[in-house]
Amino acid sequence: MDFNVDKCSLCTVSRKDNPIICNYNTGGKVLSRVGAQRDLGVLMPDTASFSDHIHAQVNRANKMLSFIRRSINGSKILSPTLRSLYVTLVRSHLENASEIWSPKSVTTIKRIEGKQRRATRLILLNFSCNERLQRTDLLPLVYCR
Repeated sequence: MDFNVDKCSLCTVSRKDNPIICNYNTGGKVLSRVGAQRDLGVLMPDTASFSDHIHAQVNRANKMLSFIRRSINGSKILSPTLRSLYVTLVRSHLENASEIWSPKSVTTIKRIEGKQRRATRLILLNFSCNERLQRTDLLPLVYCR
């Protein structure tokens, strides 16, 4: 099997302001340089910041939560069923590779936790956030890192 240079790209990951940039070539062709590369489902930018990955995962989770909400539109679905839908379709996006990107800023954590608060509000009404988490037997996402 031949090495396909056209499918390869180069991403220099560094936290330096001015990293050393070198051109790499193989087979007479220069590898194209990209600003971010997806590897094993994690978007790794050249700045070593995972904010783009977090943003993308939160958006995916939000779309799935909206899909669930539109699908049940007024129908009486039991809370264990809604909990299963949330854990399977939404929370899996929020927990995707969280060990790697592990959010540290308060705004990022609030953004991620906000999706869980919205989902538990859909499952159980008229309770505080902590009570909803206890009744649905869910941990805050901060503990899942």
